[in-house]
Amino acid sequence: MAMNINFDKTDRLIQIIDEAVRVLNSAEYNLGRAFKLKNSPNEKPKKLYDKLVKITSNKNISEDEKRQNKITVYSIAYNCDEEKACSLLEEHCNFTDFSKWVCKVYWEIQPYITFNSQNDNSVEGWIKFLGKHYKGEKYLESIANVIINNEPRVKDIENEFWMNCTDVLSIDSFCNIYRERWRNHLYCIKETDFDMDAMLFDDKNRLHQLFAELLRCGFITEKEKDYILTKLYHLAHATNYVCESIVELLKKLRASAISATKESKEATETANSPIVAKSSKVQLVAIIEILKVAGIDKSNTDLTKIVRIAAFIMGKSYKGLYNDANKGISFNKSFHQKDIDEINQLFKDVNSAINIDINKDY
Repeated sequence: MAMNINFDKTDRLIQIIDEAVRVLNSAEYNLGRAFKLKNSPNEKPKKLYDKLVKITSNKNISEDEKRQNKITVYSIAYNCDEEKACSLLEEHCNFTDFSKWVCKVYWEIQPYITFNSQNDNSVEGWIKFLGKHYKGEKYLESIANVIINNEPRVKDIENEFWMNCTDVLSIDSFCNIYRERWRNHLYCIKETDFDMDAMLFDDKNRLHQLFAELLRCGFITEKEKDYILTKLYHLAHATNYVCESIVELLKKLRASAISATKESKEATETANSPIVAKSSKVQLVAIIEILKVAGIDKSNTDLTKIVRIAAFIMGKSYKGLYNDANKGISFNKSFHQKDIDEINQLFKDVNSAINIDINKDY
């Protein structure tokens, strides 16, 4: 007789966790606009950065005058008309899409707040409710949709397990099934990267550096910065909490099995050990260097094809990786040193001559 197993709750929570990690991993890319201008290998973006900082810091002109002056310097830098320059400036100053993404994913994964059903379960009804109780939230429609979707929590995964496993003698087998389902989807986010005080005050913190450059160029307001920063902090903590809770749940389920062997328990712990998220830049450079050894590099292969291979292996967005590779990848010692040391040791362990240099541009 065919076994009818329903993984809907598990698969959806896995999607949410994976997306949360993508948001956190993409923070540097989405917040690096001003930093990239400042550190561009080309002179025009560098000069544009200097002019934007000068205009933004000028206290003797109005905000409207600052905006017009910025459009002018964009027009000069990119040799385009005023309409195109205005569009480029707005693109650099627009953080709405990223803010909404961070907000949506945080409310999908956060395990702390539950909402009781109400008479008006429409988006409009929830927006009205949220407007009264969550005045600091900007994207009430996104939160309302999350509430209506009734996203799964860890308790739902436990309930799903027992709905699937109706025979006490099958607990061990179902634990194996769930262990494999969750393999490579449980992470350990480096919370120091998203520590609130570090992002606000620590000059060595990567995101602090990026926010500072955005403010200097006038690309972001203090209010926008504080909203994104706060959500990233809470998202990192919520992601770790949920992943740790799933690990503990799987251990508890395994312990309840009548015939759980020592080997199966160890396999569960190994398979569900949280994955420490690695820097996308370090991963990309490592793959590019491996491909070089295989005789595949930019001298004989189109960069898009190389990056598509990397995107497939990493399971990440091709567009973001291509933008990094095309512009040139540079590293920050406080942010990338640990990952570079780790991958270089792994290369050394297999007697490979590959060595990533943190001081080199790739």
